[in-house]
Amino acid sequence: MNYKLGYLARLIALDMSCDRVYCELQVSIPYGLYLGFRRRYSQPLGNNVAGVDVNRANLAIVDRRGVLRDIKTLSLSITCIYHVRDGQRRSLLRKVVHDVLKNAYFHGV
Repeated sequence: MNYKLGYLARLIALDMSCDRVYCELQVSIPYGLYLGFRRRYSQPLGNNVAGVDVNRANLAIVDRRGVLRDIKTLSLSITCIYHVRDGQRRSLLRKVVHDVLKNAYFHGV
C-alpha cells in the first residue's frame, strides 16, 4: 500500500481542573488504510437482514424471505445508565452496540 503520512488529528478537552486536563485524541485516517490493517470481517456470513433498536438494545434478524431467524435483547439496565457519569455511560452504550453488531454478524447479517 502506498499512503502518505500526515493525518488530521485533534484534541478535545473533556474536563479541566486547576492542575489537569482530560482530553480525547481523535485521528482521521484514510478508509483504505483502516480496511487494510484493522478490518476484522470482510464479508457477511449469510444473506440475512437485521433491525436494531439501540434505545432498548433489541436485535431482530430475518432472512430474505421474511422468516424471523433470531431475536436478541441485551441486558442494559436503565437505572445503571442514569446513575453513572457521562464517560462511563458512553462506554456502556458502545459496549452494547458492539455486542449487538457482533451478534448480528455471526447470525449472517
